[in-house]
Amino acid sequence: DADIWFSETEEEEERWCDGCGSTRVVVMRRGTDEHYMKYCNDCPFVSPAKENPLPTGLMKQKDIDEKRARKARLKARKAEAKRRAEAEKEKNAPEPDRSEEVPADYNKSEKTRMYTEEEFHDVLTQALKSGEIKWEEY
Repeated sequence: DADIWFSETEEEEERWCDGCGSTRVVVMRRGTDEHYMKYCNDCPFVSPAKENPLPTGLMKQKDIDEKRARKARLKARKAEAKRRAEAEKEKNAPEPDRSEEVPADYNKSEKTRMYTEEEFHDVLTQALKSGEIKWEEY
């Protein structure tokens, strides 16, 4: 995926002094410190460093995955709303005007009819008896 990428952990860490704004800071943990601290080389200011349970690359990937999941949920919700709107529209739509359509029995006599062999035999016999067809032997 184009969304997956890895970065240096320094990118997200706050690499500047909270007191003077200098970028010459050292993040470390001394024996007396409970947490990692930022020690400034330009001033005596010391502040706690930002600690994340996951590395920066994994934190960003987790954020991207959450955004993808949210987008998929929104897309599914939007599709469901569209489907419901279409169903409601069909339900409330009036019956279409079919007055100008060609009726099903229009020119029925001119249409080709398909018969099974027995039906054809019956129709032919009936037409011969009624005189519609004259049988001539050659």
